[in-house]
Amino acid sequence: MKRSILFLLLCSMIASCTSRLDNKRPSKDPIENLIQFLDKQEEKDVIKCEQYDGDSISMKAAYYSINIAKGALHQKGAIEAGDSCLRAFRWGCSMARQCYHKENHVLDKDSIVYALALDLLEGERLELFGKDSYHAFFKAARAATLHYEGDKEHIFITVEHIVREEGGKAEPYDDRPITKFIKQTVETTDSVKVYEVSYDLTEEDYKAGPQNFNSWMYDEERTNTSKTKGHLYVVPKSKAKSVMSDLRFMAKYEYVRNHPNMLFHLNYGSDFFKIERNNKELYPPYRHKSLHSSLSYQDGCLYILVIDEVVGAYVIPYNWSKILSIKDHKVEYVPGYKPQK
Repeated sequence: MKRSILFLLLCSMIASCTSRLDNKRPSKDPIENLIQFLDKQEEKDVIKCEQYDGDSISMKAAYYSINIAKGALHQKGAIEAGDSCLRAFRWGCSMARQCYHKENHVLDKDSIVYALALDLLEGERLELFGKDSYHAFFKAARAATLHYEGDKEHIFITVEHIVREEGGKAEPYDDRPITKFIKQTVETTDSVKVYEVSYDLTEEDYKAGPQNFNSWMYDEERTNTSKTKGHLYVVPKSKAKSVMSDLRFMAKYEYVRNHPNMLFHLNYGSDFFKIERNNKELYPPYRHKSLHSSLSYQDGCLYILVIDEVVGAYVIPYNWSKILSIKDHKVEYVPGYKPQK
């Protein structure tokens, strides 16, 4: 075992971090136990994001990342979590329906990948994607992957746990729960600021500064212009976290629980949230009636962008929480914001 892996295991022993995956009687499934354990960890040790895709076969995914600095024995929680991940996947590999495992140890650099197919979806052929790479994963009813990268300075581990289920006939995306939530938030929360936003862009604008936008996504006609309209809501710091929590609850209840077969895409973490139409095909990647939200670390406010209308290509500036309009290469920012030069 190479240095970075030995360091992780040694730190786990020094910190007396014997993994207790659950207070209740653990399952025989090491991956299920691991996910329960990771869900309980503090964000300073384990960063978690969730993704849900509605369809006739719905998909629920949880992503965990652990970053450990060499010699940082104070990172007891992260060290315990990293050690638990490695042990769970080693055990899980022997119990999975299929397991792909690859390691590389060269010049103090370690790379490890585990891809596990845990359950099969009836009538579906089990598939492994990315074989012979360090980004391999299975398409299955339940699957899990671990990616480990270690060198002299850091250890970085990511774990993915994916569950796919039959949800019935696919239904069109419905944005009414979002509209209702925004209306209630504005009516019941004091001091919410509301701005109209518009982005009038050409493909040349995007090519001149692609780092300032998300991907340029063509419509059916591959239009080289984009006209987007929507509203930006700014929730004050005093209510930001509670509104973000309510937003996540609404989405999981209205979409994930009640309509898993609706064509939606939901993705969120502790400080961001996005829901939009789930595009099954490459074209049209035109996503209207989407909602993006971000909890700012600078002022503590919650910024919510609701896209009402898109004509042409779909493109949104990365700094959308500070921008009111873009037209003729000129940017208008929210009052009081001054961009860094």
